[in-house]
Amino acid sequence: MKNKKLVVTPPGTFADSNSYLSYITNLIANKSISIQIIKSIPLIANNPKPVSIVGEGLSAPHGFIQNKLVEMNEDHLQSVSNYFVERSIKSEYLMGYDSPTELRKKELDITDCLMWAIEISSDYNMWNELFGTNETELAKEAKLPSLCIPSDLVYSKPESLLIISKDDADLTSYMPLDIIDRFDLKVTLMIDTEDEDLSRIYRMAQSLNLDHKIQIIKAGFVDGEDILQSYIKTADPSWIAYHNFDKSFINRAFNMNTNNFILSAKRPILIL
Repeated sequence: MKNKKLVVTPPGTFADSNSYLSYITNLIANKSISIQIIKSIPLIANNPKPVSIVGEGLSAPHGFIQNKLVEMNEDHLQSVSNYFVERSIKSEYLMGYDSPTELRKKELDITDCLMWAIEISSDYNMWNELFGTNETELAKEAKLPSLCIPSDLVYSKPESLLIISKDDADLTSYMPLDIIDRFDLKVTLMIDTEDEDLSRIYRMAQSLNLDHKIQIIKAGFVDGEDILQSYIKTADPSWIAYHNFDKSFINRAFNMNTNNFILSAKRPILIL
């Protein structure tokens, strides 16, 4: 199996993220996966004019602050990278002033990447759901499957994946086959539509060579009971995967959306 990179958003410089780092370590141990840490740092614009403090003025200390910011982040990234190396996992880091997604595009071929790991440490509240957070925005913009891991989650071996999808003619467009194979996940595909012909989906699934590890069901309500909530309560899937279905500000106030699922989850959420 080809070696792949797990792109990792590092924990905050002063955050206690032992559970997050431990989860990643246990997840990829003894697999053909290495760590690529990516960090975007803010750029402090230099002011070409002196600040009038005494005499003719002193130059504002933007350059000094910028250098210290770079040093602080590099020290932190080195320590996070060392955490993985000490546990026999190959790890590299890169940082820059571009967004994390732009840094990935510049440095990594997307075909070399398995997915993106993101720590979810922001609170689940109406404000964060409406306006989003750094974590939720990255998960929706990464152009890679993004595994959103609650910051206090204790690792347990993932065994099952629930994929929730709208009707889609191309099953492979939302089936993360490489992730399923590497972690040997049993898959349940929940189609959120009343009209879909499940026999067509089953025929398509047979071509994916998942070794009968997939079952397909419809979302909806039976006798007033939400099939999705009932399935999650009963089956307790290890991970839940969603399409990114971001909505307008108004819709986020009244309807379920990607921010809601990421922030409220008690288990890893995989944004496809």
